Amino acid sequence: QNHGFYEEATIVFKKLLPLTYDKKSVYAGLAWSLKAIGRAEEALKAYKNIVQINLSNQDWHKTFEEITQRLHDENIQKIKDLKLKISKASDPLDLQKELFNAYSDKGEFDNAIGMAEKIRLAKGLDNRTMLQLARVLFWHGKKHHAEAEYKKLIKGSPKSAFLYFELAAILEIGRAHV
Repeated sequence: QNHGFYEEATIVFKKLLPLTYDKKSVYAGLAWSLKAIGRAEEALKAYKNIVQINLSNQDWHKTFEEITQRLHDENIQKIKDLKLKISKASDPLDLQKELFNAYSDKGEFDNAIGMAEKIRLAKGLDNRTMLQLARVLFWHGKKHHAEAEYKKLIKGSPKSAFLYFELAAILEIGRAHV
């Protein structure tokens, strides 16, 4: 199996850690990528930064299942909490962005796309949210829509090698997850 993308992603996540305020998402991405390339012990160490786990447990498969279930349960609760907060907020834009990300993290792509469109209508679709929308569209099998979002991002940041790299990846891969 070709692990090139996940190996590159691992390097990027490690570089992002000291630069980002959203360490939980970066650690989750790092752990996911490490697990994908067969580096289970390192993946568990990365997950330990976001989930309380016992690293002495030798049944790594069971530990990964427990982590997945815990993160899933946390995300369900986060979605419920955000929906309630949005219903009471006078200016829900930031909460809607959080909900969009929660839906994305949970793999609820239809809900994520719907929330992104609400954000777009409110003129609140920033580059970070648009980038995640492009990824969600691709993961959801809407390659042409994803490509269009990447092109909008590139139009605003024509010197971003990162955006060209991701666009090239979806054009080349087409059927696999970026």
